[in-house]
Amino acid sequence: MEPITLTIVAVFAIAAAAAVVFWQKILGWAENSLFPWLAKNIPSIESSVRLAFSVVDKVTVAVRSAVKQAWSNLRQYLLKQTIELQRKSSSEWIKRVVSWVVKRLESGETVPVKVVTEEVVSTDDLPSDVREAWLRQQKETAELNITETRDKELMEMTA
Repeated sequence: MEPITLTIVAVFAIAAAAAVVFWQKILGWAENSLFPWLAKNIPSIESSVRLAFSVVDKVTVAVRSAVKQAWSNLRQYLLKQTIELQRKSSSEWIKRVVSWVVKRLESGETVPVKVVTEEVVSTDDLPSDVREAWLRQQKETAELNITETRDKELMEMTA
């Protein structure tokens, strides 16, 4: 795929993800503001707009359910995942992803296994809170618990 096509696909994916995450708020806004405004000012299209929202709602509910199921399936094997960040230089950090996963042995027994991957990343690629802590407090290390964060996000998304 060409870079512009990838960019367009990425933008639409981000927009779709945001819509899924904020869908309840969007529905509340539509019910309290948009639909009454349409009923008063353009009643001829209110039913079409409500139908469009209904179609999007069905898709959003299906996507949320699929995301929840996929995360649940993954969590059966992913016990914990963290990202450790350590400053290497003024422009580079070491990003270490530590995953504890369940591995099934040939005997059928399951055992936890620690998997570590490491790469050097630019300071520009750090999460904003890590950059801020480094700049303000000269903090040169950070640890993020990815599984805990995603568990919380999923609970909020599906609430």
